[in-house]
Amino acid sequence: MATADELNAQLTALKKARASGALVIRHGDTQVTYRSIAELQKAIDAIQNELDALTGKRKRGPRYVRQDRRGL
Repeated sequence: MATADELNAQLTALKKARASGALVIRHGDTQVTYRSIAELQKAIDAIQNELDALTGKRKRGPRYVRQDRRGL
């Protein structure tokens, strides 16, 4: 399992690649080629979720607000 520092480094590299539009990423001696920006975003989301789980952050789900005809 990767440490928080390793995950942060990977996350930073992926975000820089997404910002530049690159689909080929090198991290250390490993090279990964993504097929699309959507696939790259999925990798970013997966690493972010793993990092959140490691650090104890919880993802908040959607909030629903109910409103009736009378207003507030």
